[in-house]
Amino acid sequence: MGGDLDCKRIKKAALELARAAGEIQMRKWGKRLDIRWKGATDPVTEVDKACEALALKVVSRNFPDHAFVGEETGVHGDPASPIQWFVDPLDGTVNYSHGLPQFSVSIGVREKGRGLIGVVHAPALKETYVAEAGKGAFLNGRRVRVSRRSRPDECLLVSGFSYRARETGENTREWMEFMRGFQALRRLGCASLDYCWTAAGRFEGFWEYGLKAWDNAAGELVVREAGGKVSNLEGRPLDITKPGVLATNGLIHARCLATLKRALGRDLRWKF
Repeated sequence: MGGDLDCKRIKKAALELARAAGEIQMRKWGKRLDIRWKGATDPVTEVDKACEALALKVVSRNFPDHAFVGEETGVHGDPASPIQWFVDPLDGTVNYSHGLPQFSVSIGVREKGRGLIGVVHAPALKETYVAEAGKGAFLNGRRVRVSRRSRPDECLLVSGFSYRARETGENTREWMEFMRGFQALRRLGCASLDYCWTAAGRFEGFWEYGLKAWDNAAGELVVREAGGKVSNLEGRPLDITKPGVLATNGLIHARCLATLKRALGRDLRWKF
């Protein structure tokens, strides 16, 4: 990297890109969509494609030496580049297609595998989260920090289910175990906001199995920079390219890991 000036340029570009993609999302939100299916319950719309096309164009033009990894079109540029952009052009497509406001564009920029910049923009909610390594996490320009709650009966958690859960039963036992052990659970259907709302102290923790690199790259940095803790589901360092994440305020991390272990017992179906 060329130092702080380059970080500022990358952050500015990521933020402008996120807002431009959000404008595309809002123009079509609540209107008839052309919905195609990547799987039985996994939709993709023309908005997903338009937002990713815009992102690829912006990154390729302004940062030709950087690699680009998008949910819809995969890897562009040199995959060995030390700087990589991970883009989920429309996180929460199911919500979006049903008129629900929990959706976003998520942009994570990483340097040699470490989080550098994270931007999550939720246009319908008018919320923009920005994190830079070592410089904190912010919501609409105001610094955010994780919750200080540690009593389980006061802790609200969030999780999700991958598109394969209907066949595998993935996360069902875990959901019930967390329900027994904590105040309450929620499911938003938008992993980037699960991360960011944990960072902002609205949730005390978030776990999920089937996330991809573009789901994790921005949000995990936002949580870390808000003072939280992120690991895989066994408590080891998170590899954003592999499924299984636990993000918490740090105070309940060990208890969440114990809850997962208790739910799984000796079942080794999920490998992290």
